[in-house]
Amino acid sequence: MDQLIMLSGAVALLLWGIRMVRTGAERLFGSRINSYFRAFTKHRHSSFSLGFSTTLILQSSTATLLMAAGFFSSGALTLLATLAIVLGAEVGSSLLPLILHVAIKEVGPFFLISGYLFFTLSSGRQGKHLGRIQLGIGMILLALSLIGSAQQEISGLFPLINNLATDDPVLTLLLMALFCWLLHSSVAAVLLISSMAAQSALSLDNGLWLILGVHLGAALPALSSGWSQGEAVKKIVISNLGFRLTAFGIGLIAYHWLLHSGYKPQLSATTTIALFYFATNALNSLILLLCLPPIARHVNRLRFEVAPGVEANSSLPIYLEPGDKANPPRALANASNESFRAADITYQMLSNTLQAFQDQELIKEIVLLDDHLDALHRETTLYLTSIHKDKNTEQSNQQLHSIFSYFTNLEHVGDIVSRSTMLLAKRKQKKSLEFSAEGEAELQYLHEKLLVIFKLSQAVFASNDPQLAKELIQAKRTFRQQLISARQHHVNRLQEGNGASIASSQIHLDILRDFRSISSYLSMVAYPAVKRDDLTASSP
Repeated sequence: MDQLIMLSGAVALLLWGIRMVRTGAERLFGSRINSYFRAFTKHRHSSFSLGFSTTLILQSSTATLLMAAGFFSSGALTLLATLAIVLGAEVGSSLLPLILHVAIKEVGPFFLISGYLFFTLSSGRQGKHLGRIQLGIGMILLALSLIGSAQQEISGLFPLINNLATDDPVLTLLLMALFCWLLHSSVAAVLLISSMAAQSALSLDNGLWLILGVHLGAALPALSSGWSQGEAVKKIVISNLGFRLTAFGIGLIAYHWLLHSGYKPQLSATTTIALFYFATNALNSLILLLCLPPIARHVNRLRFEVAPGVEANSSLPIYLEPGDKANPPRALANASNESFRAADITYQMLSNTLQAFQDQELIKEIVLLDDHLDALHRETTLYLTSIHKDKNTEQSNQQLHSIFSYFTNLEHVGDIVSRSTMLLAKRKQKKSLEFSAEGEAELQYLHEKLLVIFKLSQAVFASNDPQLAKELIQAKRTFRQQLISARQHHVNRLQEGNGASIASSQIHLDILRDFRSISSYLSMVAYPAVKRDDLTASSP
């Protein structure tokens, strides 16, 4: 039992070391990693190299994949470049076990000592981040040594693994794939298998068979982490699953060839297993890289059924017909209809804002809705800028500007709710804070008034009525005065020593600030209508 605990601790140290390296690299390179993604993805070969090198730095193909998928989802990367990055990431992750096993005895202590010195003696952040990376590598190498020591003590259990691999190979594959998903690290899984083989706990044949299970399981962490992030990310994680299945097929062919050819590797079992994993991944990725353009075309055709609920608010536009761009009145009507969809999404976000302070799942839904809103804004902006100019009427140009301005203001409102107010909701939940009864009632009242302003704003956009526009401006001014009064009431509660008000004071004030900004964006639609009415009234 003691040795099982020691083995579990060694595995935990291994995973933590991998995490430290990734965290240190992310903090050391920061936004430069994002810049590299955009700068070095003009061709699939450079994209492949970028995925390979990024994974060597981050120690995680899943992190690289999800980062690339995020850029693809935002439109910053093409599908072809993203898939090439994924292939490079898989090769990079398969090379890591080979490098780390060779380095165990030679450089493990050096990394621990050097990392400690860098971290403690450096005054700047970069030195500390570099020290964190070295400490992480040292922990990985120390963990591998501990795993080897623990395995010697519990070697009596390993004949069971060998027997299972021999008697029920399919079940063994599935269990290994599940284990790889639980570890969330194919690197850790390969290192564990090769360490067991090094201690003769596993036969070479069974060790290679378990590697095939790693091929299957390596796609599962990205699949489970990325499936909820929208259709674009789903395309990438499904592609990665397909890539892993082809790697499994190549590995299966290579395994049977090694088994029946009588070939006896001259290398150690540890190196042979790590090399087998790298070689099958590298061969698979190079073949797929050559075939990537047609693969990308087929992946691009993938469509996923949208689940009910928040996902029903698709980020794909409905009304933006490309064929109508040559007909400005029809194209502008299409864009106007799309703006009403955006208004519905924004209203759903705004109306659930205060409820999200009590519901963690609702926060996630609101953030997802903002992603939909951003995508609609991006597509509608591109559509508006590509409409053929109507030289015969100034009215079309005014309508285009009106749609663009209104849509942009809705997008700003969504950003405030998602990136500011929802962060306040997370902070309130994390710190288990509560508003005072008076403060909460006040926020509810102001929230209802803000929703009235939202509906009035949409009415002004739809009707372009100057009287409604003046009503909206007056509603905003009244709301501003109510915000000032609410801020003063909050200060009074603080002076009275209200404990709940004191604890949640900053969050309360920040919500009032967000409400003020939102009301400003919503009321902007009124001023052009009032200005046109004034010009009409003053004309002879």
